[in-house]
Amino acid sequence: MSSVRRRVIGSIAGALGVAAAGGAIAVLRQQRSISRRAGERIDFGALRSRPITVVADDGVPLHVEIDEVDRTHTLDRAGRLLRRGRDDAPEVTVVFAHGFCLNLDCWHFQRAAYRNLVRTVFYDQRSHGRSGRSDREHSTVEQLGRDFKAVIDVAAPDGPVVLVGHSMGGMS
Repeated sequence: MSSVRRRVIGSIAGALGVAAAGGAIAVLRQQRSISRRAGERIDFGALRSRPITVVADDGVPLHVEIDEVDRTHTLDRAGRLLRRGRDDAPEVTVVFAHGFCLNLDCWHFQRAAYRNLVRTVFYDQRSHGRSGRSDREHSTVEQLGRDFKAVIDVAAPDGPVVLVGHSMGGMS
């Protein structure tokens, strides 16, 4: 093999090695940034808002907490003032429904990440957390859907709504 050919192949191999190392560094940086989760320095379950009670159609009280956006000074994670849209634009509300055997605290990290960036609603489904207990007759997916609608009707009656559900919350 000629020396020119060896140099070309060596240069290509060197460039591929540098590219691979750069890719590995990028992956490590991403893993590090993902590991720095919002809310990890806040005690689990410590994020609270003033609770309200929404009464389901069968009388079961549902525990609801709403995190409002402070429109006077909303800052991003770097401490810069966020630009807000038009004041007359409808505010998006994100409503979170947890899964079976959980409560609204299971959204701790999402709540920390979205706090003061978007209006969020969290509630304990019937027979879970701080909500009232239900009889077996009303412990159905259909009833959970009606409960979800009751929460939305009270906590987010106007404007666009984004629904987020985990497991049983997704079925709701």
